[in-house]
Amino acid sequence: MCPFSSLRDHVDSIDLGALDQTDVAHVPYIVLIIKALQTFAASKDDGNNNVGSSNDRWKNYPARLALKEKKELRKVIGKLIEVKSDEENFEEAIKNVNPYCVPYEIPHEIKQILDDPAAATVELRTAATEDGSNLAQQANHRFWLLANALRRYMASDYAEGKLPLSGAIPDMKADTRGYIALQTVYKSKAEQDKSEFVKHLAGVLEEAGLPGNHFEQEEIDDFCKNASKLRLRRMSAIHDEYAKGPEAPSSDLEMNGILNHYVLFRASSEFFAKHGRYPGAPTLNSVDKEALTVSNINKLVESDAIELSSIARELLAKWAGDASEGDSNAAAAVSVELATEFARSGFSELHNIASFSGGVIAQEAIKLITHQYVPGNNTFIFDGIKGVLLAAKI
Repeated sequence: MCPFSSLRDHVDSIDLGALDQTDVAHVPYIVLIIKALQTFAASKDDGNNNVGSSNDRWKNYPARLALKEKKELRKVIGKLIEVKSDEENFEEAIKNVNPYCVPYEIPHEIKQILDDPAAATVELRTAATEDGSNLAQQANHRFWLLANALRRYMASDYAEGKLPLSGAIPDMKADTRGYIALQTVYKSKAEQDKSEFVKHLAGVLEEAGLPGNHFEQEEIDDFCKNASKLRLRRMSAIHDEYAKGPEAPSSDLEMNGILNHYVLFRASSEFFAKHGRYPGAPTLNSVDKEALTVSNINKLVESDAIELSSIARELLAKWAGDASEGDSNAAAAVSVELATEFARSGFSELHNIASFSGGVIAQEAIKLITHQYVPGNNTFIFDGIKGVLLAAKI
């Protein structure tokens, strides 16, 4: 929690001692937590034997509250009024001490966007970026213009290192008047942040040779409202991955157990290219069906698994830039036992796994069509035996 000045003023305007029991029971828990922080900080020594020497010192306490201090803060919340209150809003305040009393941090994904070279430079207007026929490139250009403006906003003294406020507040126990008053404070601050962002955006557009109305107001509103939820996805084509190998270092593929499945899928494709069939799956048109006994199939699985494991080791060595088949790390990465499981399936599709995977694919398609939520990037692997799921960029 990082209370901004107007929020602190709003909290200071509420005198809990002057409220009756009914009104106290409807004070939003955010107000109660900040009130408790004020009281808590005022009781602390600042290191110079000055207890509560600074009226603003309490603002820094959420960034350094230890577990013991959080326990003390919960007690302070319960003693904010002389009359013992077991009201729901006090319970909400106590429960939200942990999630609210933490240092303010910019999400890692947002830092990646702000630190990206594309956010540090302004691309001038070109026919490609303005041509409506190239929607992908046009959307990419628009995003980085907004990202550049956000980068400048964050570097300004106004921002104080904080992203634009969304203006939204969670549901909580409060009466209509108290909730709307708090909501108004947050929305007002969000509008101020957006106005400051627009100033920086205007400078970016001018440098890019674009008009000031290049962005619709709705697009700016959405960007500022979701500034803390931005995600950047740089997709890759599967044919590039097959031609050049995965981007992830081979050591990652070796150390992460579930990624061994990816290696074996790739090895299975190599096996198919060589034999015209998948590991463990006999070619029925060239083999007498009567010879497909359990014993013969087991022998086929066993031999195919050994070759599959060998191909997997070769692929890992190739991706690592080491042509040596005797690479010890690669050899230890994909075991014959796991390769045997692959070969034993004969590349069949189990109905329950196929159903689950189809549901995931449908969900991802809906994300792309509706432009809602963050789509997965690159690779999705589900281990039905262990019940483990992995979505990663390889």
